[in-house]
Amino acid sequence: MVNAVAYGPDRGPAHFDCVLAELSKREPLEPSEKIAYLGSGLFGVIVEKENNRFEIHRRILVDDPVNPPAWRKELRGMYKK
Repeated sequence: MVNAVAYGPDRGPAHFDCVLAELSKREPLEPSEKIAYLGSGLFGVIVEKENNRFEIHRRILVDDPVNPPAWRKELRGMYKK
């Protein structure tokens, strides 16, 4: 639950891999593109380049880090104790 992503219209907790799979179905991808987690609730459509580099083609905000849902605030409170 700690690694859950706020996803969907109700921003309920969703398993990270499930969100990744859903985005892969929803987003049109070219053969060289893939979905990757960029950090802070942001996923992206990327193309891998040489020397462990990648190019971001599109950004997809899934989980707003500025306005966390109530369930995440509750979890943070539990783990701070």
